[in-house]
This record gives sequence, structure tokens and C-alpha cells, in this order.
Amino acid sequence: MKTLLIALSLSFALSVQAGVVKKDKSGLSTSCKTTLAEVSSTEGQKYDAKHADALSFAEEIKDIKERYAWINVKDYSSTAKEVLRNHIIFEYAKLCKRIGVEAKFEDLASSMEVPENILSSLVKSGRLFENFEELKKDSRESKPSSFIRVMSDMFRSKERRDKLQKALKTRTRFIVVSVAAGAPVNKSFFDALLRYSKENDAEILILPVTMITEGLDPLLLDTPGVHIVTNSIDLSPELRINNIPLMAKLRNPLMGLDILAERGQSQIVGAPILMRKFIHTADNDINPHSINTTGSLTMPYYRGDHPIGQRTAWLTENDHFFGALIVEKTNGAGAILKGQKFAKFHIRNVSYSEAGKGFSDGRMFYTAEGSRRLIIKAIELGDTHVGMHDAIYAQYLGELISKFDPEMVLTNDFLDMHSISHHEQKSITTRAERFKKGELDLAKEFRAGATEINAIHSLSSRVVVGMKKSNHNNEWIHRWLSEARYVTDPINYALGVELAAAALRGEDPVEYGLKKFGLEYPKRVVFLPENFKIGPRGSAVQAGAHGHEGAGGSKSVSPKALRAIFGKSTSGHTHTVNVINDTAVVGTSTKKRIGYNTAPSNWVQGLGVIDEFGKVQVLVFADNESISEGNVRSRSIVFKENYPNIVENQPITSGANSYDQHSSYTERLNKGRRK
Repeated sequence: MKTLLIALSLSFALSVQAGVVKKDKSGLSTSCKTTLAEVSSTEGQKYDAKHADALSFAEEIKDIKERYAWINVKDYSSTAKEVLRNHIIFEYAKLCKRIGVEAKFEDLASSMEVPENILSSLVKSGRLFENFEELKKDSRESKPSSFIRVMSDMFRSKERRDKLQKALKTRTRFIVVSVAAGAPVNKSFFDALLRYSKENDAEILILPVTMITEGLDPLLLDTPGVHIVTNSIDLSPELRINNIPLMAKLRNPLMGLDILAERGQSQIVGAPILMRKFIHTADNDINPHSINTTGSLTMPYYRGDHPIGQRTAWLTENDHFFGALIVEKTNGAGAILKGQKFAKFHIRNVSYSEAGKGFSDGRMFYTAEGSRRLIIKAIELGDTHVGMHDAIYAQYLGELISKFDPEMVLTNDFLDMHSISHHEQKSITTRAERFKKGELDLAKEFRAGATEINAIHSLSSRVVVGMKKSNHNNEWIHRWLSEARYVTDPINYALGVELAAAALRGEDPVEYGLKKFGLEYPKRVVFLPENFKIGPRGSAVQAGAHGHEGAGGSKSVSPKALRAIFGKSTSGHTHTVNVINDTAVVGTSTKKRIGYNTAPSNWVQGLGVIDEFGKVQVLVFADNESISEGNVRSRSIVFKENYPNIVENQPITSGANSYDQHSSYTERLNKGRRK
């Protein structure tokens, strides 16, 4: 039974001092009753304990203590003091463990159901503790296991909060990454992040996994420009860094997070695996909604003593990913209201390379020693569907390819083949509409495709275009030919016969058609096998699959399945961005709406960048750009009112009547029995 601090502790302490404990029918020790009766008598408050039951006696004790500061610990023996002292330490540790933060003095008094003036008479110079800080320190030292999940006051200080708020207002970039308590940082990765911060007006935001701050690597606590984030942060109405505590061993930490927040406010949460996913929403065209995890900065320490946990530890170590998210203010047209440009943000992944002791962002590679231009092995475009592409995005892609100067440009669903679509062959109205627009001419599609490839070749004298086998590109035309539908297609009959003959000779009909209709540099076009790889031996990326064919010929392929089939890979097909560590689905190059996708959507315009170390970065097009190279025009960018906002953590009630779903039944049952 939870009673008043002094009623139980003092009773037990005096009994220990006397060497014997005698109790009457009320269950309270005789010595305790005698002592309390003497105290009340001294104060002129007679108490007849003989006729009171346990509950009324406890209430009377409480009443006495609320009215009289009668405790004088120096009158008791060292043994009695130690018992009482340990009891307070135990109660404080238990309270902190329950609420997850360092409890305040008034919280402790409330939890113990003791008036503050009574408790304060024990926590002051010359008494049990010199002050409250000594009580907190002794509790941590005596009960360290109780404080593993307790957040220290240092992470909630006004000084730290003010520094973070200033950084959020003034910096143009942030590196968001998770760490695990009790694990050291990857020093090479950390030093590379610090170098990036120095060169790119950035600061590092650290999200402790499960929000455990006890035992963080000291490097994280003492380095300028590094912030331990224990609150959620609303950077804008469209982006929140969320402090939801996720377990480190979750293999899919995004599970269930698609319902977080209002639609259109993307979420970033801390987890040791790096994931990106876009959610279907009705407003996707205006403001896509993504959920993202960060990757890790600390070493993969997951193994424990219990055999049952070894399997999950091994799997988690395999998933553990040294990576981070770059959150960057855009430098494009922006959201303009009343003449002011409001901040919007890019989010992109970065991956640590052990071989290079650093990471790439855009076309630069960063290590502890400095930065350099790196070799871009390939840029992989989202599904192109020539004729359906977004003109603004296409122009930007040309500029980006020129700047990055990749060795290859990989394409997904390069040709749309809408002129021979089997999906529309029985829809007379759809084909009639296409006829009016001149969209039933296959030769026109080939000609537009050849023009597009020639434009890519014009950007660089060395770039090679890699054509992936795709469902629109290849399957549709092979099906059209194999079913001999060209026989009843008056517009495309002649070309169909020619392509069928080429196919019989063993030629690829897509390659034949592009060459026929104006491809200028056919030797710089490669039709890729599905097992095509890019990157150094041991860390190469599987870059030949479009993503439309799964194991055993299945047509629905999730990123999880792609990861199981290919390991590290890049693909397209779904028209959205999805990332699991080094497995990336790169999005689309089309307009976000192309006629048939009228339902809530998650289509986003994106591309993949594969560097010389075989690392993949996905860039999403937003605010008329995919990356803001150089210093962002931060002075011309302002935040909307009340942003950025460090969200106050919801207080956890520390009173005796607070329960959670795990403890409520047992505690209420026991409390009922005591009554």
C-alpha cells in the first residue's frame, strides 16, 4: 500500500533501531503509533490511536504533517536515517523511470503523497540530502538501471533550446541522423558530416533512437553545431521532424506512420535504417506527403545475452545503415505570398562509403579532410514516357545532366507506346480522342524518342544512354507484334510489318525503330540486360531492372521484394520514390497526372544518382529544382508565422492515479484489494 513517506519509512526505521517490530490489529507498528502520539501530544494535538483503523490513522498522520513541520532527522540514529534516505532515493528513481524525464521536486512530493513542506524538511542542508540536486545525483548512482530511459535535464535546458531555435531560423541546410545510446559514433562518418556542415552552412540534428539519451557518445554532446533533438520540430506546415520513439530493432520502422499528421506534412523520424516512402493523397499534385527515416551515425551494437534475441540482432545488424537525410531550403520559385518567398525544403538521402571514408551529396564527395568533385557513374531518370513528360522538369533535367556530367543516363519506360496500347484497343472513344491528337502514330513515337536521346547526347560528348527493358518500351511492342494486331491497324500496318521482319531476324524492334527514325549516335545507346551492374566490385548497384518483373514472373514488385531479389538496386516503374538503404525506386519524369491516374496519387518526379563508390542518392523535384547547389538565398526566404517551431513535449502525469495500458490492470487490482 502506497502511504505517506514518513509514515512508513519512519515506522520501519524506528523498528529497525529498536531491533523488533510489534504490530497491533491495524497493521501499524506500536512504536510508530507511540512516536506519532508523542509528537502530536507535544504539539498539543492528542490522538487516540486505539480506536482508529489503518486508513483513518494514515489520514490523521497526513493531516498532522500538513499542519506541523515536526520532523527532526538529527534525532534518529544513522541506521534510521539511511533507511529513510534510501526510501526517498528509490521513490525518485521509480518516478523518473515511469515518466521518462528527471522529475521535479513537486512531482516527487505528489507521487509520494507527501506535502512539499514535509519533503523539503528532509532535502536541505544538514538533513538527509544537502539539496535536490544531490538527491537526483544519488538516485542515478544508486539506481542506474532505472535511468536508462530517463531524459536528462541537460537536453531540455533553455540554453540548448535557444541554440537550436537560432540554427533552425538561420541555417540553410540540416543533416538529420539517428544515434543509439551506448554505441560509439562512426568517427569517419561523423567527421565527414562536420566537414559538410562547415562548407554548406549546415548543422547536425541528432535524433536518439527510442529517445534514450543516457549513454550517448560524448562527442555528440560537446561538438559545436551538433544538436540533440528531443522535441518534435515543425520546420514548416509541410515538414515535421518527429520525435516519436521507435525501437531500434524494427525492420520496417515506417509501418503505421502513414497516418501521422495532416496530409501534406511530411515526417522524418529517427531509425538506424534509411527509408523514404510517399503516401497516396488527394493533394499529391500540390504537396506530396512523404515519411522518412534517417539512417544511423553510431555503430551497430544490438547483441544481448538472451538467445531469443540473437536472430533479430543479426537481422538488425544487416539492416543497420550508415546514412543521413539532408534537409535543405529550396532555392527555386518557392511559395510566394504577398511578395515574400516562404521556405520549402528538399529532403534527400546520403550514404556513407567505407571505401571512401565519406559520403557524396550531389556531385561532391565529403571526408574529414575536405571535399572534391566525384565521378558520377550514372543518373537514372524516372519513367520518361516520351510525349507524356513534364516540359519544365525536362528542361531542368538537361541542366542537371550537364552539371553532373555522368558517364551514363539510364532510362525507365523511355517510350510510352500509347499508339499501340493493348489496354485501349477496345476503347473506341479513347482511340478516337488519340486520333484527333495524332497520338496513334507509332512512327511519331519513335521519332520523338530518337530526338530525346539525341538531346541527351548533345549535353556531353561521352554520355551513354542505357535503355532498360521495360513494360511500355518492350513488352507492349512485342505483344503488338506477336498478336499481329498491326494487321488491323491501318495507321501502323507498314511499320508493323517492317518491325515484325526485324524481330524475325533477331533484332530488337525498339532499337530498330529508334535507328530508323533519326537516332544520331546509335553506338552510344546500350540496351541493358536485367543483371547490369554499376560500381566497384563488392559494392556495385544492380541497375538493369525496370522493376516490373518480380520473382517467378510476378507483376507486382515492392521495394522490399526488389531488395530481396537484387540487393542494392535502382529501378522505376511505380512513378513514385521509395528507398530502403541502397535500394531505390526513382520516381517519374512525366507530369503527375497523365489521364488515367485520376485517383489519390503518390507520383513524384525524381531521379537517382549513382556515384563512383556505388552509392545511390535520390533527388526529388520540388520548387522547380531537385537540389540547391551553393548557398541558398536565405535572406530572401522567410518562414511562415510560427515556423520553425520546436514543439513542446506533452507532459506525462506523475500523480498516483496515472496509469498506462500495461500497468493499469495490476495496479488497480492491487489497490482495490488493499481497500
